[in-house]
Amino acid sequence: MWKLRSMRVERADGRASGPSLTSSDDDRITPIGRRIRGLHLDELPQLWNVVSGEMCLLGPRPEAPTYVDVDDPDWTAVLRVPPGIAGPTQLVVGEWELRSIDADTTGSAYRRNVLPVKLAIDNWYVERATWSVDVGVLMTLIRHLVAGGTGSWLDRRVREEVPRARVALADRRGQRLVDG
Repeated sequence: MWKLRSMRVERADGRASGPSLTSSDDDRITPIGRRIRGLHLDELPQLWNVVSGEMCLLGPRPEAPTYVDVDDPDWTAVLRVPPGIAGPTQLVVGEWELRSIDADTTGSAYRRNVLPVKLAIDNWYVERATWSVDVGVLMTLIRHLVAGGTGSWLDRRVREEVPRARVALADRRGQRLVDG
């Protein structure tokens, strides 16, 4: 997956070292990298992955391999479809996920609380992937990029159809977070 580099090179193989989760105040991110990430420009090179057939514009975002359980049927369903540059999961739980990572960079809360919610939404999307759902996801993406908006059709649909996602949606609205 192609991306613009936004973190310092710290290892001989060209990768950054440290935790696999990146918090908002991660000191590995360069000042220019912070701007690039803020404008989502780091994602632009992934268009090459789309052109070459390795990714789609919309679909479940690839997860770090250390968090994937290929023997779990929920993962199998998500892994059988091409990954996407953008998907409903990021649009629905993005800020909640970032706050969760910021609160616990060890990855234990991510694995225990965030990953099951993301996987549930990804599975919902894979099961219901139609043109109408994709148009709804695309419209939500555009709204998010242009106005930073929430409370979309996608939020309502996921809240109604993915019980596990209600945790993230409730927290995003400033309600009490309940372990889901």
